Amino acid sequence: MNEPQEELQQEPGDVLEMRFAYTPKARLDYFAVHAPETIPDWFTGPVLRYPVRPAHPEAPSPAYAKARDSLLDELTPHEVLEDHDDAVKEEAERCGLDEVRLRAHLAALRDYHDQVNDWREHCVRVDERNDRVRYFAWRRYYAEQMVGALTDDE
Repeated sequence: MNEPQEELQQEPGDVLEMRFAYTPKARLDYFAVHAPETIPDWFTGPVLRYPVRPAHPEAPSPAYAKARDSLLDELTPHEVLEDHDDAVKEEAERCGLDEVRLRAHLAALRDYHDQVNDWREHCVRVDERNDRVRYFAWRRYYAEQMVGALTDDE
């Protein structure tokens, strides 16, 4: 009744032949999954570009730039405009400048700092995205090269 079943003898190459007797998409999927984890340095893949850095606001004159530098020696534009009204007024009087123009320049500088912070955060997100894109692009590239090598041999 229970006759011993004959075991199939397979050559080592037969397993590969069986696995790759499928569609080209299945071959690509197989090699993509089995791509080396370490991505070679020479492989760049598609790269997303960084956004353009915001332009630094120009001072109305060198005197305003000097007053700005004096005020911002130890403080940020936010701190100067929000907490140190007297300091701005004193510096404008000391340098003989229009206080309103000095405040407008400091406000433009504050906005610039905010834009630069947003720009830096965006650049970090672009770097993270580039890492993900590079990871998957490497797997796809590797799979295409391996499938191409297989079809060249056939």
